[in-house]
Amino acid sequence: FSLHPTRPHHSARLLPSTPYTHTTHTHAQTRTHALSLSLSSRTSFSLHLRTVSMSRRRPAPNANPEQERLLAEAKQMCNVQAFQMKRSLDQSPPDLMEALKNASNMIAELRTGLLSPRAYEELYRLCFDHLRHLEAFLQDSKQKGYTLLELYELVQYAGNILPRLYLLITVGSVYIRSMEAPANDVIYDLVELCRGVQHPTRGLFLRNYLSVMTKDLMPDDGSPYSGNVTDSIDFIIANFTEMNKLWVRMQHGAGPVRSPAQRKTERQELSLLIGKNLQRLSQLDGLTLGLYRSDVLPRILSQVTQCRDTIAQQYLMDILIQVFSDDFHLRTLDTLLAAFLSLQDDVDIFSIVATLIDRLAKYCEENRSAIPTDVDMFSRFTEYTDKLAAEASKTDLSAIIGLEQALIFLALRVYNGTAGKLDAVYASAKTHIERRGYSNDPSLKKVELKAVFELLHAPLTYFNDVRRVLTLPSYGEVVQLLPYASHKRFSLQLIDSILSTESTIPTTEEVDALFTNISPLIKDHDEQEEFDAEDWEDDQTRVAYAINMLQTDDVEAMFGILVKASTHLSTGGPERMKYTLPSIVFKALALVQSLFAKRAEDANWEKKAKKIFKFANDAVGSLKNVGKLHLAFRLYLDCSLAAGHVQLKNFAYGFLTKGAITIYEEDAMGESATQFEAIRLLISTVQRLNCFDQESYTFLVTRLVQHASKLLNFDDQSRALAQSAHLFISLLDGGKNNFLDDTKILAVLKKAMTVAGKIHESEVMVQVLVDLLDHFVLFHKKLPEKLGVAYVNAIIKKIHKHFTVSALANTNPVVLQFAAIKSYIELEGVEGVEF
Repeated sequence: FSLHPTRPHHSARLLPSTPYTHTTHTHAQTRTHALSLSLSSRTSFSLHLRTVSMSRRRPAPNANPEQERLLAEAKQMCNVQAFQMKRSLDQSPPDLMEALKNASNMIAELRTGLLSPRAYEELYRLCFDHLRHLEAFLQDSKQKGYTLLELYELVQYAGNILPRLYLLITVGSVYIRSMEAPANDVIYDLVELCRGVQHPTRGLFLRNYLSVMTKDLMPDDGSPYSGNVTDSIDFIIANFTEMNKLWVRMQHGAGPVRSPAQRKTERQELSLLIGKNLQRLSQLDGLTLGLYRSDVLPRILSQVTQCRDTIAQQYLMDILIQVFSDDFHLRTLDTLLAAFLSLQDDVDIFSIVATLIDRLAKYCEENRSAIPTDVDMFSRFTEYTDKLAAEASKTDLSAIIGLEQALIFLALRVYNGTAGKLDAVYASAKTHIERRGYSNDPSLKKVELKAVFELLHAPLTYFNDVRRVLTLPSYGEVVQLLPYASHKRFSLQLIDSILSTESTIPTTEEVDALFTNISPLIKDHDEQEEFDAEDWEDDQTRVAYAINMLQTDDVEAMFGILVKASTHLSTGGPERMKYTLPSIVFKALALVQSLFAKRAEDANWEKKAKKIFKFANDAVGSLKNVGKLHLAFRLYLDCSLAAGHVQLKNFAYGFLTKGAITIYEEDAMGESATQFEAIRLLISTVQRLNCFDQESYTFLVTRLVQHASKLLNFDDQSRALAQSAHLFISLLDGGKNNFLDDTKILAVLKKAMTVAGKIHESEVMVQVLVDLLDHFVLFHKKLPEKLGVAYVNAIIKKIHKHFTVSALANTNPVVLQFAAIKSYIELEGVEGVEF
């Protein structure tokens, strides 16, 4: 404050380093003047020595060990002076003059220009902590011995401007808190006086000290301090403006670091100092939407755009979005978006806008009433994104896709994932990808691929339902733009999503979209990687699992789904079809069973079932045509059983005669063991069917017995004949009539015995004979008159004859089986059997 005794209003002014004199002095003024002389002279002398000492050992730029040494020396000096200051304050009575001198000497260490910003910040924090002790002392009026007005005037006589201002801020904060001076006047003076320090680093930390010391003293709604919220807005914005200018100058100012890259890094480390001003603004209780729209936002944006610095604009726009109310952003959206277009070309506008969209989306999701009804926020952002992408032709695709992803989440959170809005985003993304020539381009950067993947996965993760994307035409178009390897990886992830969420696909349109999206898994491609059997099997098995998720309760719709799926899968080649088409066949057979179960409700069930069986026959025929004969053989048998279950005998008969038996008769089963297994499957299948009439059944049985008798190996032939004997006991005509031909049974069993006798290996013969014994015992129990006990005893006798020859151990499976048969005969009480 001025020492003029007649000045009606005390207004702080920066005083010169030489003492102010006047013709008349009050007692207080004389004392203040005397104290200031001592403070000024001692401080100046101490700073002079320190400056000379440091100038003699100026370090080389970027020398980290030297930086550590300089910092250590400065901290040591600070601690020494802080100790002296605290000791002076703790005396009784306190020596305030000496304490202020020590505080000034301590702060003088902050005048250095040799420290890097990071080291300077560490030194600043040390001084800050020590100054809090002085502040606490000054707040205790009993120990001061001076009025706050006198102290406020006194510290202005410090010999150097930097210690002078730190002390002035410290005393000024106490002066405001005492309510002895109007807060708005004092803060205004402090803000203006700080203009006296224009060194970027020193000025930044000085103004940060001012901001910290006055943060609770700002005039505001409900605040006891004089002034109003507009005063606080003016103070903070003025401080923010000056700090930003100093921060920008750091990129070009002098200092120990010359590298632009290092200066950039150090500037980014200090960015928080500037951002705190905007945070202070946002915390003002009296800041209304009207004030923000008309005063605060325009002034902030003006400073941001006028500084023309990429680092500053990038950070400040981001912090602006982070600290102010989302409702404010929503109501000033047009102003914000217009300001983004005025930023430097190197500013990443896309990430800033994406951040804004994410915040607004989250805010509107939590506050549904905040969604504007007069403006379509989604359309505004979509148009803005397209405009940005068109103007920024050199921008990485990942940045554009990142912004599109933010739009996706906006549509999901605020508009409940409306299909039209989601599809519009994917259509826009497709345009940007194609415009940059990345369609199916393997050279697409990893970061860009990651961005596209995240864009595609966003609705899958949000909805946990694949169906929401399968109905979007543009979604599939973006998928098709992926390079082959990436497309395949996405296809597997899409299938995994279906399986993990158990999502069913109930429409032909969705099935068509699904198989189009996973085309690398179901079709050959020129760029596909080298064949790996294990990976191939795993991929195709996952596709087969996905087919099981095609499901709807409507029979006709389900049939349409199977036809559509089969159309896609039939073009995949034999190695894929052997994994995928069986799933289609079994889904078709299950559909028939569903129809049959509800036949009472549908008079046309049989017509529909026949249509489905024809489809199944075509699918199995496709496998047969590409050489997958063993698989087709088994599927024909499954189809025959399914047809027999619903009493469609013509289809059951056709699947056997024109399908399975034809494949067998064409000698397509290969080696003898495979033929034996095939004939056993045929016999088992026919034995389970009861839908045939006697003529058809007799024809089938005759052919199977003939095939059984033509097997190459005698052991296989004997076993097959014994099994075929069971075909002569059956139910026909849907279980209404019995079929029995005991003469044929005996004849076939005798033939099986004769063939068994031709086996040369004794051990094999014993095994076959024990198997035949099993059949004879069973038929003896069913037909005791036709197959007397003499047949059973004859086989037992023959078995005993070969036990010695083969010398089978008691633990041999044949011996165990024989013992089990013996136990069964004894348990059932079959008479006349001689063991």
